Amino acid sequence: EKYEEGMEFLQKALEMSKVILGETHIETGGCYANISNALFTQKKYEEALEYILKALDIYLATYGEKHPFLNTIFQNTADIYVGLERYPEAITFYRKCYQMLKDSNLSDASAVGFLTCRFAKALELNGEKEEAIEKYKEVLEYAKEFGAANSEFIKEIEQTVSDLEAKITKLSQ
Repeated sequence: EKYEEGMEFLQKALEMSKVILGETHIETGGCYANISNALFTQKKYEEALEYILKALDIYLATYGEKHPFLNTIFQNTADIYVGLERYPEAITFYRKCYQMLKDSNLSDASAVGFLTCRFAKALELNGEKEEAIEKYKEVLEYAKEFGAANSEFIKEIEQTVSDLEAKITKLSQ
C-alpha cells in the first residue's frame, strides 16, 4: 500500500516535470530514475528497465557518456539486468561503471570494491569464471585496504574464488 502511494507521487512528479520542464530535461530524467528505483525495490524489473532506459537516454543526451553522474545510472541499469537474469547486458553496464570509477579521482576504494563485487557476480553467473576470479581477487584487495580481511564477507569471497578455480581445473582435465 505504501509503495502504491509512493508510486502515485512519483508518477505525478514525472508528469509535472514533463509539462513544466519538458520531456528531455535532466529533472525529468531524475523522475524516471526515481520511478525505476522504486520499481526495482519491488522486484518489478521489466518496468524498472523501461524507466531507467528513459533516464539513461536523457542523461546521455545532457552529459555525454563520460560524465561521473552517469556512474549511478549505469550501475542501476546493470542491477536491473541482473534482476532480469540478462547477464551480458548487466556486464556491459558494470564494465562502463567500473571503468568510470577506476578512471575517476572522485571515487573511493569502498565504492570500487562494492561495484567490483557485483560485477564479479554477474561475470560468474554468465559463466565467465576467469574474469570473475580476477574481479573477486580485486574485491579482496579492497577489503584488506579497509581492514576487513577477517570478515564473513571476505571468507565468502575467498570460498567463491576457490570454488571457481576448482571448477576451471575440473573443466580443463
